[in-house]
Amino acid sequence: MTKGKRIFSKHNIPRNRQQNNGNFRAIPNVRFFFFLTDSQMNVLISLLQISVSDSEHHNTTFGLVKEIVSMRFLSPELYDMMDQILRLTVQSQKDPVRQLSSKIFIQFLLEYPLENNKLQTLLKQIMENVKYEYEDGRCTAIKLVHTLIQRFPSAVLEEYIQLFFLPLVLQLVNDNSKKCRDMLTSAIAAVFKQANVNHISGLYDYLLRWFATDGTNQALALKSASSQLFGVLVESRPEFIKRGSKGSEIVSMLHAVLEAESSFKNMEVSLIGNNRWELVYNCLSSFEKVLLEFPNLAIKNYEFWILVVKFLVYDHPWVQQISSRIISTHLMAINPTTMKLLGGSDKTVMVFISKCRGSLFEIVRNICYQINVDDDQFNEEIATAATKTLTWCIQAMQHYPNLCFSDKNYVAEKEKSPIQWLYNRLSNIAKERGFQRRNTVFKQFAAFATACDSKLVEPYLELIITPIYRSISEYESKKGQQRFHKSPISSFSIDLEKDLLSILENTCGTESYINAYAKVQTLFKKKREKRKSELAVEMVNDPQSASLRKKRKTIKEKKRKKCQR
Repeated sequence: MTKGKRIFSKHNIPRNRQQNNGNFRAIPNVRFFFFLTDSQMNVLISLLQISVSDSEHHNTTFGLVKEIVSMRFLSPELYDMMDQILRLTVQSQKDPVRQLSSKIFIQFLLEYPLENNKLQTLLKQIMENVKYEYEDGRCTAIKLVHTLIQRFPSAVLEEYIQLFFLPLVLQLVNDNSKKCRDMLTSAIAAVFKQANVNHISGLYDYLLRWFATDGTNQALALKSASSQLFGVLVESRPEFIKRGSKGSEIVSMLHAVLEAESSFKNMEVSLIGNNRWELVYNCLSSFEKVLLEFPNLAIKNYEFWILVVKFLVYDHPWVQQISSRIISTHLMAINPTTMKLLGGSDKTVMVFISKCRGSLFEIVRNICYQINVDDDQFNEEIATAATKTLTWCIQAMQHYPNLCFSDKNYVAEKEKSPIQWLYNRLSNIAKERGFQRRNTVFKQFAAFATACDSKLVEPYLELIITPIYRSISEYESKKGQQRFHKSPISSFSIDLEKDLLSILENTCGTESYINAYAKVQTLFKKKREKRKSELAVEMVNDPQSASLRKKRKTIKEKKRKKCQR
């Protein structure tokens, strides 16, 4: 037998259509072995080098390349082909080709002998690919880097850790794709996890220096990225943060930035030309991770919580969303009636609302501001967090009403009912048209009725039923107007209202519910009659205005019918 390299190939042979007693017989899988000399192998690699660019037959080509790499065959031609494979990881327009190229190149980089200069050149090219022009190519390059960080031997990774870390951070600062930024964050987290104590201390020093920068837009972007990476470091290496006072140091730096950004008035003007909202978001995101990893450290920083409450009304939905999530996560772990940790613990927690009087009412007021938005600005996560938080807050207001007022205003305002204010506010919000706005309020009323004592619901039945009755009346009015049209109105829009009325009746009792409903119905009838009377008087006293109103109504009706066609 001729000596040489053995190439293995496995093929699934199709069924042999030879008939055997009326049955078809399948030939089993057949394995072929080819023995090639080194020169023949080099010729084969040269042919493959041409074929790898052919995207039509990439499975066969890359399968053979992978087999050769698995054999660890050494030749200059193979090393040259790997350079081409590396380019394909980002430049190919087909995702399967990019993925196959990445797997082959990772195997080559981990198993083949490479001089330090050659390895460094390849790693630099890999990090250059992270900045590739198109998103798909960048994603493949970042994934390749992430895999290498996880699979490189510790000694090699420690030698080149800065070569990985710095380009990843710079790309995180400059990349506009959310998908790429998420992948970059995961890759940097892998660097933090793999680094030893000495290197992680050096990387932490980088973050401190970047966080201290300010002035230009580039410096602001770098500061924003470092504020995000503080959270990644807390999540990836909590044991490192425990050493010394690093946790307190991080919280203090985040607090200083948020305090400087807390005097926002006209955010639409301040956001033009910069990303200050992103800096605020990243600081809050890092604080959220501190809260999850080191709850005692976060809970005791009362001034920080006051800032989080302020940012509930920041004019950017991401900041509102993360502020709501932080508040909700913190409060959901505490019993609102006893201020003790849930789960059977007898430990009383010094919640920031107990220390900072008036903050409980601030939370309620700011959350009401969040949910009072048009449908095009509706955010499902904010609405869900609002429902949980307000349900907790109303129970806390029942048992600790003094927490709703600051010490200096407590004497003057203690006669006011914060619960009454909350129901009034929610009822007024639901008066405004808007499917999502009303649904959010109605779900909030349903949460009150199911999670709270009936004493927190029954006195305010009229305030709850008023927007429900209005919504049902508007639906019935539209249904009457369109009864002659071909497209009937769907009933989904008032299903929630009907369910909520049923819940209220079960919670408060039939008698209380019927009395409250009758009062609301009577009030609406009086208002309708008064309105008709005013229009009749206007028709007599000011016919011109009445005629103009009628014309506007006709134009509006024509527009509505046109939109339905």
